[in-house]
Amino acid sequence: MTLFVPRGARGFVSLADGEMSLRRILLPVDRHPSPVGAIAYAARAAALMGDPPVEISLLHVGDAADLPELDLPDSEICRFERLARAGDVVREIAKAARETRADLIVMPTLGREGVLDALRGSITQQVLRRVQCPMLAVPMR
Repeated sequence: MTLFVPRGARGFVSLADGEMSLRRILLPVDRHPSPVGAIAYAARAAALMGDPPVEISLLHVGDAADLPELDLPDSEICRFERLARAGDVVREIAKAARETRADLIVMPTLGREGVLDALRGSITQQVLRRVQCPMLAVPMR
């Protein structure tokens, strides 16, 4: 896993006193890669650093019928909400991060796949260029 903090990003750690405040997490979900591991890491991050209740928004971009069934952890700390949108995946993830005022994006990733990803970057890399909050990239291989 890698935590990326874009230049100028508002983080969830106070520069004044080191206090952590994690209230909202955005987690893009699809069938491939499976988001199960990323959901577990998001719930752990909420338990370790969160200000309960931590809102975890599970965002699916695409046909709502393709939204995977998810077995969500039972947690008194986390509240899960499901969001479905149509459109360009990268744009919609960045837009949802702004709209939900996400403190952290937990991004399941497979890394680069194919020639197009090599040229333009993976979805994770493209989203990272557009957001102003930290992103935890969670490899799902």
